[in-house]
Amino acid sequence: MAAASIIRKTAADWRVTPNLRDYAAERLRFSWKEGSDLFTDPQGVTNIGVAAVDRQAKGELSDKTAFRFLARGSAPRDLSYGELARLTNRFANVLAGLGVKRGD
Repeated sequence: MAAASIIRKTAADWRVTPNLRDYAAERLRFSWKEGSDLFTDPQGVTNIGVAAVDRQAKGELSDKTAFRFLARGSAPRDLSYGELARLTNRFANVLAGLGVKRGD
C-alpha cells in the first residue's frame, strides 16, 4: 500500500492568493450570530446555497471564479459563480423532475 502524500505549500507556491489567508484568526473572529444574515435568503430561510452561490452569481462576482478544479494530467478548470448557479439550478430541476421535494 502506498503511503499518503502530504502537500505542503508556502505563500510563494500559490498561483492565486487565497481569500482566507489566516484561518485560525478568522475562526476566532467568526460568530454564527453575527454571520447568520449571510446564510438567510430574502424569505428569511437559512440557505447556504443562497449565501455561497446565488448571492454572488447575481452580483459583481458573477464572472469570478467560484471553484478551480485541479486534476493530475489535466489543465485547471475554473467555474464562475454564474456558471455554478446555472449548473446547480439545472441539477435542482432534474431532481424536481424526478419528484424530489424540499426536505427529501
